[in-house]
Amino acid sequence: ETHSLISSSSLSASRDLCMYAAIQENIFDKTCAQCHGGSTSPAAGLYLTADKSHASLVNQPSTQVEDGIRVIPGNAEESILHKVINPGNVLGLGFSHENMITSSTDLRLIDEWINAGAKE
Repeated sequence: ETHSLISSSSLSASRDLCMYAAIQENIFDKTCAQCHGGSTSPAAGLYLTADKSHASLVNQPSTQVEDGIRVIPGNAEESILHKVINPGNVLGLGFSHENMITSSTDLRLIDEWINAGAKE
């Protein structure tokens, strides 16, 4: 009989870390950071660059949506990030983001990361 040296909780934590790293590298860096952090003044005051994205998103108030929180750990559906990037959510922003991330896999990964606690 073999025993795993890695507990399921540390596997879960490591999966959460991998999710965030994948989102940063494959989505934020490639699609979002040009406007959100790639210049001296990020759009909506939101930094999505590797060194600042987590602190700029999680439990932070939206500067565009009254009483909105950018990312609510454990609640993707109520998070402004989810609403901004998914089709059909009219938030009255000056720029439509719903065609920025068109992969349903990427959208699902972001929701899974938020629902799993939005860990860095």
